[in-house]
Amino acid sequence: MRSNKLVILASTLIITLGITSCKSQYTSAYTTASGNEQTTIAPKQEEVVVAEQIVEEEVPENIRSEKYTLVLGDASQLKRYSVIVGSFKNQDNAVNLHKSLSNNYNCLIIQNEQGMYRVVLSTHDAYSEAKAQISKVVATYPDAWILVQKK
Repeated sequence: MRSNKLVILASTLIITLGITSCKSQYTSAYTTASGNEQTTIAPKQEEVVVAEQIVEEEVPENIRSEKYTLVLGDASQLKRYSVIVGSFKNQDNAVNLHKSLSNNYNCLIIQNEQGMYRVVLSTHDAYSEAKAQISKVVATYPDAWILVQKK
C-alpha cells in the first residue's frame, strides 16, 4: 500500500511540474502577444512591394471619353481635355452650377449622347494641364474628372 501511495504521490508531483511549466510558457506567450512586452518584427521587403502595387491598382485615373455637343458657352473654347465638375440629368441644375462658377471661370455646358449635362470648368490641349487643374480644385470639387472628346 505504501508503494501505491508513493507512486500516486510521484505521479502527482510530475503532473504538477508539467502543468506549471506549460503555464509559464503560456503566460510568457500571452504577455508578449498582449503588448506587455515589446517585440519588434521587421516586415519583409517583398511584403512592402506587394502592398504598394495593390495601392496603385486601387486608385484608377479619373478620366472618361465620350462624344458630346455644346449646350452653353463659346465653342472656340472647347479643347480635347475638359475638367468636369458637375454632371446632371436636369439641365437647370447644370445651368445653376454654371452661373455660380461664371465669375471665376469660363465655364461651358455640354451634353453627351446619353442626355447627361456636364459642367466644364476648363478645357486644355494637354492631359497634363487638365490634371494640374484638377489638383487645384480638388478641395472644392473632390469628384472632378477629365473628359476626353471622342470624335
